[in-house]
Amino acid sequence: MRIGWRVQATGLGLALAISFSAAAQKGGVGAAETVVRIVAAEGRVDTVRVKRNQLVRLEVSTGSADELHLHGYDLTAQSSRSQPAIFRFKAMHTGRFAIVTHGHARKGLLQRSEQPVAYVEVRTE
Repeated sequence: MRIGWRVQATGLGLALAISFSAAAQKGGVGAAETVVRIVAAEGRVDTVRVKRNQLVRLEVSTGSADELHLHGYDLTAQSSRSQPAIFRFKAMHTGRFAIVTHGHARKGLLQRSEQPVAYVEVRTE
């Protein structure tokens, strides 16, 4: 299964691209993993929906060096200008969870600012 879409607004500095793909692990043995790619820029925060108990791989690109945090799952990952932050987890907790940047590079370690990049909704259906 592959679903993808891209939103861009030139001149406004915002873009979002999300694509989903499910691929079996280890050559067809084991559970399917849902891959979600998010390319985010200032001005737009969208929501990604996954089913409870799915194996999820989130690839979040911000275009800068950032520390990102997935609330509710207490996962942290680093992104760079050329590499996305990658979160891998089993979606066991239902609800709506923010993916935020901690903004160390812009604010300094003692002046953290959380900026939402996207939300993950884990649903029972």
